Amino acid sequence: MSQELRRRLGRGLRSQRKSRGLTQEELAYRAGTTASVLGLIERGQDNFTIDTLSRILNALNISIDDILES
Repeated sequence: MSQELRRRLGRGLRSQRKSRGLTQEELAYRAGTTASVLGLIERGQDNFTIDTLSRILNALNISIDDILES
């Protein structure tokens, strides 16, 4: 995955998380990951798996389109 795509997805996830009033810790718990991993993803610094992305999207109750449009 390109660095630009990781950054774009990370920005979209952060925007959606904040719009729901969730902390990184709360979202990470709901998605079955850690706040440190979520922070890396939001900054576009982690080459995360589709499974991890899917769990985060499910925890936010959104689709990939929602984060790409953010």
